[in-house]
Amino acid sequence: MGRIGRYFESVFFSVAKGCLLTALVAGILATVTVLLLSHRLPTAADFTLIVVIVILAGAFGSAIALIWRMTHIPDIIHAVEHAGDHQQKDAK
Repeated sequence: MGRIGRYFESVFFSVAKGCLLTALVAGILATVTVLLLSHRLPTAADFTLIVVIVILAGAFGSAIALIWRMTHIPDIIHAVEHAGDHQQKDAK
């Protein structure tokens, strides 16, 4: 796999990592908050709210990771130019 393929692989894994880490932190914080405020583990209604918070936090985390990686588009352009230069040298 070339440099461009590795870049897209790193984008995919950074988005997945951003989603999972943000969702994990949000889930822990929401569960601890319910536990501290009500002195019991979450019930059905509380659990539903926690699941919604986790899903939204995961989507937010993955969006932030994707935005962060896409601001590095000049890296992609540089990789393509470098690959083109390398192919031209090989052709000579």
